[in-house]
Amino acid sequence: MSKISVSLPDETVAKLNRVSKQVGYSRSALISIMLVQALDIIGDIDNPNPDPLSSDAKRWRGKSIAPLENALVTLQSQVDLFAKGISDD
Repeated sequence: MSKISVSLPDETVAKLNRVSKQVGYSRSALISIMLVQALDIIGDIDNPNPDPLSSDAKRWRGKSIAPLENALVTLQSQVDLFAKGISDD
């Protein structure tokens, strides 16, 4: 298993701490399971950026925030449609 470091908004960390205490699992365990599940769903939908190597890596700061938020809204819409399609089957 690999370890990574991520930056999260303070409010998100506070929520993560509360949930971690409530359910009795570590923050790492919660993040891992949520990320694995989200990536499994995302992996089954069309890629909104078919050539990710064509652009520089973006970070969650400054001028990159708005485009990243827009990309996440688009991705969430696709995930929602995919999940709805599964529940309709």
